[in-house]
Amino acid sequence: MRTFLVYLFFQCCFLSVSWSQTNLDTRIDFFIEGATIPQALEQLSEQTGINLAYSSSFFKADQPVNLQFKRTKIRKVLKAILKPNRVTFKAVDNQIVLFLQPKVAPPERIL
Repeated sequence: MRTFLVYLFFQCCFLSVSWSQTNLDTRIDFFIEGATIPQALEQLSEQTGINLAYSSSFFKADQPVNLQFKRTKIRKVLKAILKPNRVTFKAVDNQIVLFLQPKVAPPERIL
């Protein structure tokens, strides 16, 4: 019985990772003009049915988004929306979680 429960747990974990990767590879048509990044993310979420978890403080309020894609993977559309920022994403369970990338300090210069 214990072996079965462990097996079932790992199967569920595999299915959730598989689901997320498959959804990110789905091709969509996406067009947005003059929207903010949160508005673009909301449109992407509504259009695809994928839940996006993020903080709006990740983005500047006045950063316009103008994108046009035809038959493009959701992964590529999401990267284009997030490109001007230090924000990346990861599939977790049945949602996509956005998070800030850490700042990389420039190497010290030795004179």
